[in-house]
Formats: sequence, structure tokens, C-alpha cells
Amino acid sequence: MQELILLPLLAKSQAHYFVGFLNNRQRNLIMLFALQGPDAHFFGKDLQTKISNWQFNSAEKIHVALLDLNKDCRLNKLQLNFALSLRVNKKIILACQGGSILLKRNQQIKELLKSQSEINMLVGQYFDDDQFLLIAGNHQLGQVVLEKSRSHTLELILEQKLNDYLKNDFSTALLLWHYQTKEKVALTTKLIKFKKYLRKIKKIPKKIKELFKKIRNLRQEQRKYYQKLFLYLIASILLIATGVSIWHYKEQKNLERVNNEIDTLTLSNEELTTLSSRQPVLAREKIEESQENLKQLLTENNSLLAKKRIEEKINELESQAEKLASENNLDQLLIYSNWYDNYPNFLGKKMIDSPQGILLANKQGNQLLLINKNNDFELWEVNSTDFSIDASNTEKLKIFVKNQGIKYLDWQEKNSLELKTEGDSDRDTQFLESYQNYLYLLNPEKRNIYRYTLTDKKLSEAIGWLIDKQEINFNKISDMSIDGDLWLSFKDGKIMKFSRGYREDFALTGLEQLPNDSLLIASQVNSEKIVFLDKANNRLIVSTKEGQLISEIKSNELAGVSDIALSSDGQSCFALSGSVIYQIQI
Repeated sequence: MQELILLPLLAKSQAHYFVGFLNNRQRNLIMLFALQGPDAHFFGKDLQTKISNWQFNSAEKIHVALLDLNKDCRLNKLQLNFALSLRVNKKIILACQGGSILLKRNQQIKELLKSQSEINMLVGQYFDDDQFLLIAGNHQLGQVVLEKSRSHTLELILEQKLNDYLKNDFSTALLLWHYQTKEKVALTTKLIKFKKYLRKIKKIPKKIKELFKKIRNLRQEQRKYYQKLFLYLIASILLIATGVSIWHYKEQKNLERVNNEIDTLTLSNEELTTLSSRQPVLAREKIEESQENLKQLLTENNSLLAKKRIEEKINELESQAEKLASENNLDQLLIYSNWYDNYPNFLGKKMIDSPQGILLANKQGNQLLLINKNNDFELWEVNSTDFSIDASNTEKLKIFVKNQGIKYLDWQEKNSLELKTEGDSDRDTQFLESYQNYLYLLNPEKRNIYRYTLTDKKLSEAIGWLIDKQEINFNKISDMSIDGDLWLSFKDGKIMKFSRGYREDFALTGLEQLPNDSLLIASQVNSEKIVFLDKANNRLIVSTKEGQLISEIKSNELAGVSDIALSSDGQSCFALSGSVIYQIQI
């Protein structure tokens, strides 16, 4: 059984200020909020009743509800700051606006979210010993708590150490929460109790001596009776003590033997940690193999202590497997950018990362959106069926656009140049990609990939680039990427690698389940990694460019992704879903 522990610290409510906290009827949603404005106190009471009826199981639904809540507050001329957490099974969804959220895990404290005025969200894995500190109304207070946590516990900080910060503050609130689980009695605790019983048994001879003294003082006619009773008692005690000693000796021997067998059948913690960091899939396979061997060993042993030790080791391996799965299961999708409030009708279809920022095209094919490094947005009304960035020009953002021919756009100058009119080589083509000063187009009807060379803002004639076309079904190609080599993915999950027009050997290794459906590809010239999005199985596959698996990242959020792109430094992958871009460290 688990018990929810809440420790709040709230500023005093005034006529134009109101702070409060609540959890819904299912007790999986905890929200802390601060309101400021006319009649904030009365609106806050109504808000508590409304939020207590919320029932959500996804980040998208709670994000929409928070947007509606902000809209209601603005209509009532109120400013809303909040911090909330929603627990869904082993997943935790966090969100804040005008506040911050801290996590204490494994005796370490860090700030997960921080927001001054916008809604920030994070989805992650929840563990039983986690403690969360929600702060609303002061986005800088999280850093103050982090400083004080170096010498004080979170509970002590809330009870005594923040009085100076909240003395004249009517709009700040803090809430520390965690679940307290009733601990199971460990085997070692049972052994300690057993030793206590043995010590009590050792005191029995002393008690017997005292009894013997009393017997000697009894009347002569009763002495023989009690002497016989005493001898029976001594014999019984000796028999029991001998049996217990023999049993304990045999159990200890069995325990030593089982411990040696466990060491033989399983990897040490150090070996497993090293293997997990290098080959997580192989580490999971080793854990599963060890569990099967231990279950077989469990059936072969009748010793009570030996069975307990084997069961403890199986449970320990299960915990390690869950930890390993959580480290490679990114339901912890971090939102990199969200432009819904600025451009609610812009739904992204394709994106590319550039030195100037991330460039996106919408699904309608009539707008381009640039998100710079400061997360500012700039929109350009441009018709296109596909686009690519001129990577040979890093100082300015120059764009190739396909729309009844090929145009060359200058983002800064907002002008365009027609490079070519539509012809046989670029009619009914797919996947416009560029590399250095080359432009590539896939033409399924012509069964080839055409390459153009850009020189002095002029395109050369098209050249058929593919030489080795064996086993290529041009109608089933699902994506194309170029990083010096050319990569093709197919609707049946197949992947092909080409260099200088010829096919090279490539196969994914280390996966338990190979792809069997359409894949999206993300690669970079300066990165040794390549990423494939397998939407059918809600996963990102990160491998070397030789096919060796690096990691397999699973998340239900990946089901709605329309495109992926590697960051310019190759250390993270961006995933585009509607009006949101997620950033995933790889």
C-alpha cells in the first residue's frame, strides 16, 4: 500500500491574491497555483472545484486544458501561475507556468522545469522513492531551494528556511509530495530475529538451575517425581537444540553453495553497468538469461534460506531490468518548441536544422516557419511541395523550393530566384535533398535519382546519379537522406546505403525486432550516428553508420511524429508532431 504525503507552504491569501493546492478525485493529479487580479480569492475557490474533476492520461490533453484555463483567466483579468504533476502508471507528466519543479531522486536534487510566463511541459519515468517540489508564483525560487538543499533537507527548508522570502509575498506557494510505501521485511531482519530466539534458548539452562534449586527444597516424597520430570525436560531441550543447530548448519552450507552458483550464473553489478552503457539491448538479454537460470535453480532447491536468496536475486535483476528499460524509454519527451499560441493553424510536415535555426514547412505547402536559437518565430508565405537547405552557404539561410520547377530563396532578403522550370527530370519527383552544392531529386517514374550542381546561382543539367539499381522498388521508397552517402528506406522496413551511385553493404545488428514498416531517416555530415523512426513500433533506432545498434528509444509520443532531424552537432534528435517539436538526447 502507498500513502500520499503532502507538505505545503502557502503565502497568505488576500482580496486580490489567492494561492492554493489540490488533487483530483483519482489522487493522481496534484496542482499548486497562484492567482493575482480582481476578485482572485473568489475565482480561486471556483477553480479548485473545477480542477478537482479533471481526468487526463496524456500530456496533449492536459496541455489543451491548461490553454483553456489561461484563456478563462485572461477574460477575468487574472494572472495565473501554476505547477502540477500527473501520475499515469509509471509515467509522470509535469507542467509549470510562472514557477518551477524540482526532483529529488537517489539523494540528488535537480530542477526539471522552469518557466517565467509560458507553459513548459515534461514527460518522464516515475520511481517509488521520488520526491517532487512544486513552486508557483516565483520562477527564481527553485535556485534558492537548490542552494539551501546542500546543507538542509527539503522538509526543513519548507518549515524554517524560506520565511524571509515569503514574509511580504502574497503570490507564492510551494508543495513537497511523495508516496510512502510500507517496506517489506528483509531476509536479514528475519535472521536477526532468529538469533534473538537462539539467545533466549541459551538462557534456558540458567532457568533450569534455578528450578533445580527449588526442587531440592521440596518435600522428600515429591523429589523423585520432579527429578524425573527435570531429566525429561533436559533431554527434550538438548534434542531440540541439537536439531536446531544441525538445521542451521545445513541451511548455512546450502546458502553458501547457492551464492556461489548465483555468482556463476549472473553478471556482477559492475559488469552489468559497463555492458548497459555500451550495449543496452545485450544487457537486457543477459538479465533475461540470468533470470531463467535462477528460476531453474529455484526449482532444484528445497532449502528455505537458499530459496529466499534466489528470490531476492531474481527481484534484484527485475529491478535492474526496469531501470535499464526506463533509461532507454523516452516517454520523457522534452518539448523544444511550441508555436501553437503564435500560429495555431500551422501544422508541421517537414523540418531541417540549420545554423540559423530549425526550418519547417506546413502540411498545406504554403508556409515556411523559422525557429531561431532563441525560440523566436518568423513566418514566410511560400508555396512549395518540398524544400531543402543550401548547406554550402552557412552565413545566410538559402533554400531550395520545389513548386512547378525549382526556386532558390534568400530568407534574409525575402526574395526568390527561379533556377529551372519544370521538366521531365523534376516532374512527379519526391524527396528534395541537398549536399554541399549538389541537389538531389528522386524520380520514381524514371527509376533514378537526379543530381544537379549549383554554380553561381545556376543549376546544371540533370544527371542520373544511381548506377546500381538492383532490388530497388522505386514505388515503395519511404524516405531519403544524404550525408555524403545516400540512404533510402522502404515501406517494408528495408534500408539501403549508396556511395557514388553504387550500393554498399548495410544491415542493422543488435535489435531484437527488425523494422517491418515504413521508416524515416535523419543523418548529418559531421555525426557518426544515424537515426531511424519506426512509427509502427513507436521507437527511434540509433545506430552507427555501419549498422551497429547504439540505443533503441521507445515512446508512445512518437506515434504522432511526421518528421525527424538530427541537430547540427549530432547529439540530439528533433521530432516534429503537429505544432510541437520534441528534443531527444541520443
